[in-house]
Amino acid sequence: MKEFLVRDVPTQTAIHEIAHNLAFGHGRPLHNRLFGFFANLPIGIPISISFKKYHLEHHRYQGDEVIDTDLPTLIEARMFCTTGGKLLWLALQPLFYTLRPLLVRPKPPTPLELVNLVIQLFFDAVVVKLYGWKVLAYLVLGSLMAMGLHPVAGESLQLERAAGRVDVLLTPSSDSVNNYKSGSKVSLINKTNVSGHFISEHYMFRKGFETYSYYGPLNWITFNVGYHNEHHDFPAVPGRRLPEVKRIAAEFYDDLPQHTSWSSVLYDFVMDPDIGPYARIKRKHRGLDS
Repeated sequence: MKEFLVRDVPTQTAIHEIAHNLAFGHGRPLHNRLFGFFANLPIGIPISISFKKYHLEHHRYQGDEVIDTDLPTLIEARMFCTTGGKLLWLALQPLFYTLRPLLVRPKPPTPLELVNLVIQLFFDAVVVKLYGWKVLAYLVLGSLMAMGLHPVAGESLQLERAAGRVDVLLTPSSDSVNNYKSGSKVSLINKTNVSGHFISEHYMFRKGFETYSYYGPLNWITFNVGYHNEHHDFPAVPGRRLPEVKRIAAEFYDDLPQHTSWSSVLYDFVMDPDIGPYARIKRKHRGLDS
């Protein structure tokens, strides 16, 4: 676990920074892409370019039922709504997170994705040649574990507070899974325990709030990704400067609900019967020009 904490989580959050062109600045996109190839190497799976392609759409069209592939599918909402199902869903989160965009919103591979693939396969082949398959398996499995049942994986259990009209507020009522498909509006249970009720990949637990920040020490190894409200408000600001954003605009952030423990995020997601893959804000698709 310690090795996964030190290696995989910082590497994956570094790729997130690079996707926003925050390594070399917005004036040097090619430098960022090349550095993304390098940062991708210890993960073992080519994700740098593909992640950028879908993640930036998540920022721009958050909650869009067609474009935002962070939204779970109806199958996920139906299958993983029990305590055991949610635990399994968290364990399989790397699989869902990776395959969902390819299944619900497939896009033709770009030249840079092919370059990413070739570089990664070459690196993996060198690792196998020099150190054997066990070392490559360690790299890949460690990366997958860091995205699933891992304390810092809780950072992906952050809820988004995007501007725009909310078309769906989902709750675990008896009709919530059907509403998830139909897009009808249902009431939302209002939680008061801010520290506990978060769910994976931008899920909703308190009416009127989609995003929650975490200001604890794990930000030190995750490029301040815990400053998630600040990041979504100012995605062009590097992670190292997000604490300064909060300090300057404290009146906008201090009174918002926030994380106190990423481990509690995982525990409460599994154990709280009022939360599941359905508890999500969805917005009707308005098209790319809306």
